[in-house]
Amino acid sequence: MKKTASVKKKICYILPEFREEIDSHFSYLYDFINVVSKDADIFLVVEKGNPPRDRFKSVSHLRKMHVHFLPLRIVEEFVILKWARLLGYKIFYTHYSYTGALLSALVTRILGGRAYYWNCGMPWLYGKQRALCIILKVVHVLVTGTVTMRELYAKEFNLTQKKIAVMPNWIDLQAFRRDGTKESIRRELDLPLDRKIVLFVHRLSERKGAGKIIQIASAVQEQSALFVVIGDGPLRKEIQDALEKNGLKKDILLLGKIPHRDVAAYFGKIPHRDVAAYFFASDIFIMPSEEEGFPHVLLEAMAAGLPFVATSVGGVRDIVPTMLQKYCVKSGNAIDFTACLKELLESSTLRLQVGMIEKSHVRKYDIHAVVEQFLIVVATHSYE
Repeated sequence: MKKTASVKKKICYILPEFREEIDSHFSYLYDFINVVSKDADIFLVVEKGNPPRDRFKSVSHLRKMHVHFLPLRIVEEFVILKWARLLGYKIFYTHYSYTGALLSALVTRILGGRAYYWNCGMPWLYGKQRALCIILKVVHVLVTGTVTMRELYAKEFNLTQKKIAVMPNWIDLQAFRRDGTKESIRRELDLPLDRKIVLFVHRLSERKGAGKIIQIASAVQEQSALFVVIGDGPLRKEIQDALEKNGLKKDILLLGKIPHRDVAAYFGKIPHRDVAAYFFASDIFIMPSEEEGFPHVLLEAMAAGLPFVATSVGGVRDIVPTMLQKYCVKSGNAIDFTACLKELLESSTLRLQVGMIEKSHVRKYDIHAVVEQFLIVVATHSYE
């Protein structure tokens, strides 16, 4: 008897933005979509940007938005999503986009199907979220990164936990690597060989703790550490001005935005300096955020075997090994944060031990394992 070929799950995936050299977590979505499309039939809608067709070779359909005038743009997207539904796509999965979530909810409630919406953060800490509240009520399933985040969303938006699915973020462990020793990588990046390097990679905003960089660097100045800061944002000028004022110009290196390697590599633009290289060149990673959901940067640190000190906000504790949760410090506790940082700075043996624990733990978040979880979530999650 001939084996019956399994029918691929038909998923309409709504991507908010595509840019070739992007420095945000959106870059992770591009390869994720490509891996998913090997096991599912993907209708990809790109709301902003102009990806070439061969960037997403395996997707069945690729539709890019062309209209800029918002009212007409909404109409355009609604027509595209309706067309996808008429082609048999019943699962609509939106990553962060409010417009995509609302329109997919409308299409599926009229024509049948399910609208899934990914959101993972703590926006309620920064004012009213009326639009998000509406979205979470109309979509069928909210998808977020950890059990703690599911509990927080349920509480803040009065949702039943049955309506919330949990799916972690991911990292491609094969792609996120760097050949060579730490010393050779530092030479490539023109970084000193005789100093311990503390790395910060995030948006330079209050939410991500960028305003605490000066305080942290001042507290460990006797350790002669070099703080390498990657990212841009509203606090960049404030940090630059504070360097001179606090005598830290030799201790803090502001590098601005650096694109992720996977996207740049695809377009034949592998930069001499890519984000992965800095993780492998550093000794410790810091994340003093006031707000997080499921930070990709922590996965990057663990994949590089780079010890971290982070604030225990959002779902951070959910994603780190139990043995390393002592390095997850309560937000606002500068004393404990700098104490953990000093402890790691003082012991190369401890840093090596921590790195080995991280590398073993992070395997559960490899992209191929998470793709399997994604397909299970969209296939089996029930809701009220």
